Amino acid sequence: MSDDLNSATEQERESKSEDEFAPSAGRTCIGLLLFFSPFWALIPYAWITQPPMEYAYPAAILAVVVAGIGAFLVAPAIFASYFKKNLQLLRSLGGDVVVTKEYAATEYKASILFIVRSSAAAFIYFVKPRLINAMPAAKIDVPNFRTIFGQEPVGELFTMYRREGRFSIPTPDGIIETDCTLFAIDTIRQAAKTKEKEITVNHIREIMEALSNKVP
Repeated sequence: MSDDLNSATEQERESKSEDEFAPSAGRTCIGLLLFFSPFWALIPYAWITQPPMEYAYPAAILAVVVAGIGAFLVAPAIFASYFKKNLQLLRSLGGDVVVTKEYAATEYKASILFIVRSSAAAFIYFVKPRLINAMPAAKIDVPNFRTIFGQEPVGELFTMYRREGRFSIPTPDGIIETDCTLFAIDTIRQAAKTKEKEITVNHIREIMEALSNKVP
């Protein structure tokens, strides 16, 4: 009973911690209203009033600008949902996960797994750092992959990005700058390849096994 209470308390603490970092609900609601306003306000208004043609282009530009502002306001909530989902995967591995306002990181089988709170929140990064020339770093500096190109097969199911170089990576002990081989998987796109249509902790373990053959 005591263990169950402790577990529940820990889960509640983790949930509160995540809520502290989440974007405000007000910002997200305003963003959604603005993003969809061309469909529920501007377009119906133009259809009903039939304004002169010389007003059509300014109206179209206005609609695009308003929708763009809405997308900008909503984006943090989308990235936060990706981060939260990938955070659950890291925790499911069973090790200690350090969570900050910038990243979450854990260690698993001599590798560092981490996620970042940014537009790259859909990625889980896998790193086996070479600690010979490692030094503390002030901020994270890792690739943010924008296209589907530049991936290589990992295991039988997935493709992942791979980069060799010197990066500033988050670890459970802080951010370090080190030479390393870095892999990253887009958990949103790659989920479509799975039977469950989502990446599970078993998939992460399979990936780690496949990566151990690529980077001894």
